[in-house]
Amino acid sequence: MVKNCDLFYKVKSGDTCATIAAAKGVTVAQLTTWNPYVKSDCSLLWVDYNICISIVGHTPTPVKPGNGIQTPTPIQSGMTTSCRTFHFVTSGQTCQTIIAKYGITQANFVKWNPAVKSDCTGMWANAYVCVAVL
Repeated sequence: MVKNCDLFYKVKSGDTCATIAAAKGVTVAQLTTWNPYVKSDCSLLWVDYNICISIVGHTPTPVKPGNGIQTPTPIQSGMTTSCRTFHFVTSGQTCQTIIAKYGITQANFVKWNPAVKSDCTGMWANAYVCVAVL
């Protein structure tokens, strides 16, 4: 768990990363980043264990007013305002691994995240990218 966690949630029977994220106004990517031991596929989310659901300085904002989706931070400039699913880029990840994980095209990935550039030399580690749109 991250050291700067400031809000916890005790996992209940029937909870999934997706249901917790939706109920707490965060993304699954944020949950798995703040709680790396649950793994990116949430296979180690255990009942009766506390997980981090907010960190110091976390202030989610909607991508587009009224769509109900909160944009995590940090993001790179120019990200589409219609993003519905985000991915936290870790050190060493490439555009190709992210594209393959979400089954999207490189053209769409670059369209939704223009700062990464067509050759992906502009993608930052430790920032969120858009991997699906409304």
